[in-house]
Amino acid sequence: MSSAGLVALALKAPGLFGTNLELPNMMFGLLVSGENELRASAQEALSSLVDAYVKSSPENILSQLRTQLLERATQDDYRVRLCALTWLSRLYPFDDPAVRFTCIELSSDSRQEVRQLAKYGLKVINHSNIGRTTPKSKLLLSSNNNQYKKGDPPKISTMIRYLMTKENLQSSTTRAKSLDAVSLTHALEFIQQILIYEVEKEQKSISKNAGEKKESECDDDDDEMKVFDDESVESLSNIPKESILQCADLVSLAIGSDVSQAGATTLLRTAASSLAKLIELFPNTVGQRYASKENVSRLEVKTILSYFIFMSACYH
Repeated sequence: MSSAGLVALALKAPGLFGTNLELPNMMFGLLVSGENELRASAQEALSSLVDAYVKSSPENILSQLRTQLLERATQDDYRVRLCALTWLSRLYPFDDPAVRFTCIELSSDSRQEVRQLAKYGLKVINHSNIGRTTPKSKLLLSSNNNQYKKGDPPKISTMIRYLMTKENLQSSTTRAKSLDAVSLTHALEFIQQILIYEVEKEQKSISKNAGEKKESECDDDDDEMKVFDDESVESLSNIPKESILQCADLVSLAIGSDVSQAGATTLLRTAASSLAKLIELFPNTVGQRYASKENVSRLEVKTILSYFIFMSACYH
C-alpha cells in the first residue's frame, strides 16, 4: 500500500495506527531521503497523520513519541524540524515546558516557516484579553487553531526552573545559556507573558472573592473593593520568591550576553523592559538585588555598545 493510502486508512481508523510508531518513524525517515518527491510526499503525509495519534494514542506511546520528537526538532534537515514541531504542538498540552523550550530554540531557526510556527507557540492569551480579540487576532487564532493545543501556559515556577537548569548531568551549561540572542529574547518575552498571566489570574480571583464577600455582607463601602490599591501585587502573590529571583537571573544573563552577536540590541532592549516589569511587580524581591546603579549602568553601556556595533555593520 502507498504512503497516501496508509495515511487515508489511519485517518479513517486511527486505532489501527495510534498504538505504535512504525508509520510515523517511516515517514520521518523518508524526509531525509535523497529524492525530492519522496520528501514532499512524506511531509504531506505527516501533516495529516498526526490526527490519528491525537485521537487514539495511549499515554505510553505518546511518551515515547514525545522523546523522539524533541530530538527530531534539533535535526539538521528543516523538514524534520518543522514536522517534529508540528507534531509536538498538536499532541502535547500548552503547559509542557519542554515543548515551549523547543519553540524558544526554534524561534531563531534559519527557515522562516519553522520560525513562524515556533513563535506562534509562544503566544499566551492573557485573562485581560479574553473576549476582546480583534478581527486580526481572531483570524490568527483561526488559521492556527489546528496547529497548537492551547490552554494555560506552564506555571512560572516550572518554566523558569526548566530554563535555568541543565538538561542533564553531562551538560556543561543551563538551557538558557545555550540560547542565542534571538531565542533568548523570545525566552524573556515568554517568561514575562506567563508572569503577567499568573498575576492577572491571581488578581481576578482575589477581586472575585472580594466582590462576593461585599455582596454577602451587603456593604456599600467602595473601599473594600480596592483590593490592589491598598496592597501591592507582591504582598498578595503566591508566586515563589525563588522563581521571581530566577526570572531576574534570566534578565541578568541577557544583560551579560555578547553584544556583537546578531539580535543583541533587541535582546538588551527586551532585558531592560523585563527588568522594569519585574521591579514594578516585585519591588522588594527584585528591586534591592537587581536595580542597583551598577546593573542599570551596565545595561545602558551594553545597549549603547551593541547599537554602535549594529550601525557599524550596516555601514560596512
